Amino acid sequence: MAERTFDEFAKPVAIAYIGNKEFKKDTIARTGVVWSGFGDIQYVDGRAAGQLLRFKDVFVKGEQLDEVKKKLKKSAFEEAEKAEREALEAAERAAAAKADAQKLLDEEGSDDANDDLKNIITNAILSLNSDNEEHFTENGKPKIAAVRAAIGEDCPEFGAKELNAVFESLNG
Repeated sequence: MAERTFDEFAKPVAIAYIGNKEFKKDTIARTGVVWSGFGDIQYVDGRAAGQLLRFKDVFVKGEQLDEVKKKLKKSAFEEAEKAEREALEAAERAAAAKADAQKLLDEEGSDDANDDLKNIITNAILSLNSDNEEHFTENGKPKIAAVRAAIGEDCPEFGAKELNAVFESLNG
């Protein structure tokens, strides 16, 4: 193997910034170089490049930038598909809760209205997405508006007292 000269090691190396900041100043190797957001390529010496490339989530070699962009597009596409699947599942659960509510409204002379209301609220709570901030409070309790929306237009009257009782029975 041929020996490399010092000049080969001293050649500038193209480094691409792949982080999420609008501007990124080199605080690692302290070269004073500033990157202008995602995908910007700047040249640094080999020593600095070695230090920067240790942070794989922030810097890559310039020639790897296209590969990183493809991976990000693929992961964004997969994330969108996952969100779409979850939305469809939530819609199916909401439809089931609405069907249960409609069934109870269609039945006349229900034996125990409280049990029916409890079942409707239970199905609606189970149809909610626990990761959605619009469905649950910071304390993890379901929001009344989200439960009513999951039940649908023919939502029977209930308040926080009934909702909390049903939610506590689910978690108890």
